[in-house]
Amino acid sequence: MPSRPDDGILSAILDGEDRSRPPTRSSLRAVWAASGLLVVCVLLVALSLAHGLSRILDWISQFPYG
Repeated sequence: MPSRPDDGILSAILDGEDRSRPPTRSSLRAVWAASGLLVVCVLLVALSLAHGLSRILDWISQFPYG
């Protein structure tokens, strides 16, 4: 297997290597950025679902009961 430059903790995890050194600042920044992006996506999906549900409930409420 050819050697390649060290590209962080994620590649070490994916490669199955055991690394005992602490994570670098750039890898921590990447983890924070990825988790922030995930939170934003989850919030957008939740808002989209809530908006869709309110439109469906408004549409249903147009019909008379009974």
